Amino acid sequence: QTKQRLLEKDLEAAAAIQTSLLPIRAPRVESVQAAWKFRPCEQIGGDIFNIQSLDNEQIGLYMLDVCGHGVPAALISVAVSQFLHSGKGLLGTNCELMSPGTVLNSLDRAFPFERFDSFFTIICMTIDMTTGILTYSCAGHPAPVVIRSDGSVNELDRRGPMIGSGVAAPYDQAEYQLRPDDKLFLYTDGLVEVRDRYGQPYTKQRLLNILKTSRHMAITALLDTAYTDAATFWQGASPDDDISLL
Repeated sequence: QTKQRLLEKDLEAAAAIQTSLLPIRAPRVESVQAAWKFRPCEQIGGDIFNIQSLDNEQIGLYMLDVCGHGVPAALISVAVSQFLHSGKGLLGTNCELMSPGTVLNSLDRAFPFERFDSFFTIICMTIDMTTGILTYSCAGHPAPVVIRSDGSVNELDRRGPMIGSGVAAPYDQAEYQLRPDDKLFLYTDGLVEVRDRYGQPYTKQRLLNILKTSRHMAITALLDTAYTDAATFWQGASPDDDISLL
């Protein structure tokens, strides 16, 4: 019992450290609002994300999902997060953001499968607030969704293999033109792969339908609606993967 109490105490401390690496506040950019939710399936998990502005003109964000969950996945996610905030990472300089493609290629060299016997997916983005140009690079992560005020829902589906997969191919990047009132929705696959008590998956299509019908909501309400719909779906079951929304 004593050992179990010590283990629980350590896990609580680890969970607090992991939570401290998530966004503290929304970027202080007048034309941007942000909201997020993090639900590990255990006390700590393999998901991590962040969003940060260098000034009123540049925003950088990322979301990653390490294979597995619990302590091993959490340790890797923290290591990757620290890399992303270093001089080689997306948010590492004080003058300008690194390009997403460059960041993913650096990650692929720094985190080969042999280093941790694991791999992870990641979406990495920058947004130029003066032009509305979103630039992104993706390594196996679920496609982010842009929700237009006119009801159209577009997926940013350009992506390469997972980091650590061993596929020797450079990561490229793509651009997307954002418009005023667009909503950008990032998530990890724990959201759409969660199953109900009968073993049926939630599915990406159900998520897209919820985002479309909720498009006029404020972002916090939209995020809560998406999460609540999934939680209602799995009622009576327990998610077996971490869930992150941004």
